Amino acid sequence: MLDHTPEIPVAQLMRQRAGINHFKKVLLGNNHCPGEPQTRLVMNEIERLLETSTLDPRTWQNWFHPEPPRARSDAIACLDQCAAELPNLGTKRRNFYQELMVGGLVRQLLKPTQSKSPESALRQRAREYIPITNLHLHFDAVDVAALAVGNGSVDWETLKAIAAERLMELLHLLWSPRAGRIYSTFSSDLKLSWDISSDSERVEMRRVLDSFSPPAFDAWMDKPPRPDAETLSDLRDLSASQVHRILFGLAADTEFLRADRLEAWSLDLSSATLALHAFAWANRYEIFVHHVEPEAIYLDALESLFYRDGDAEDLLQFLSRAHELGRFAWTPGSYEKLVCARSTYEAFLSDLGVSPAMVSAAIMGCEAAHPIIVKKN
Repeated sequence: MLDHTPEIPVAQLMRQRAGINHFKKVLLGNNHCPGEPQTRLVMNEIERLLETSTLDPRTWQNWFHPEPPRARSDAIACLDQCAAELPNLGTKRRNFYQELMVGGLVRQLLKPTQSKSPESALRQRAREYIPITNLHLHFDAVDVAALAVGNGSVDWETLKAIAAERLMELLHLLWSPRAGRIYSTFSSDLKLSWDISSDSERVEMRRVLDSFSPPAFDAWMDKPPRPDAETLSDLRDLSASQVHRILFGLAADTEFLRADRLEAWSLDLSSATLALHAFAWANRYEIFVHHVEPEAIYLDALESLFYRDGDAEDLLQFLSRAHELGRFAWTPGSYEKLVCARSTYEAFLSDLGVSPAMVSAAIMGCEAAHPIIVKKN
């Protein structure tokens, strides 16, 4: 018998599943089968990397049960120890899996505070929080969208809004048209062309670029890409609270959104959707009842794109309303790119053993706990 008590909330279950599947993918590479424990392969790799392990095969297998026990910190520590030995994790990020599986923004905000000004103290905690990667940020966004409790005298609406605003700030720091930090991390246009070129084509590319004075090959290979200036012109001065509009607007530059840029944009657009939902639900009467705010129109389009079951005609209608409202420079290709964002996101979650339906279930938990109640006169 497994110890399933207490039952893990959906958002926390998603974190745990995502963590173990992400670890397994990094560990096994192309041999990774999402949602399957593959215990023997995993244990063999762990034994190869570590002299001693705090993770036993039974614990690992139980984590893949439909109703798993909560992961212990010492067992998660084993994943981080292995990660430190794996070059394909990207960088040696400390506590990568500890933060992914049992950490995050909401966990920080729910810790008790002895401050005489608890709301100010929690706002400061939020400002100080920085996720390790945009993967961590995404599961922070799931947590925030699912959040339905407060902390002491700070009610749930206030806490949810604080957390949502911090997510928006973090996404704005990454994607701001003026000084976004994410653009320098993307592959250059030349690198993307190089990766799909034949040997003879590569020789010619290098010959042409090195014929410049000074030679341009190395500079072009390392040059960070930027979206088209015309695409960004109407997005430059949008604040953090409008980051969903920035990410939406980027769909206009279909040439920019490919490869690693498409993957990052798809994930962060879905994170912005969850942040917007959280903020809107914390202010649900102002946004949805007293007068319909523009955010409600954007939210309809974004949630239809990522989290609702509907036909293509319904989705097109919601996207068209957002297009008209935002005056984005979209083309027919932009609509195709947005649909591509959905399939990219679904594939990303599937690789982690989770799904958009689980995200929807986490959101519905908050909506069920705090429904919109309209009193009849």
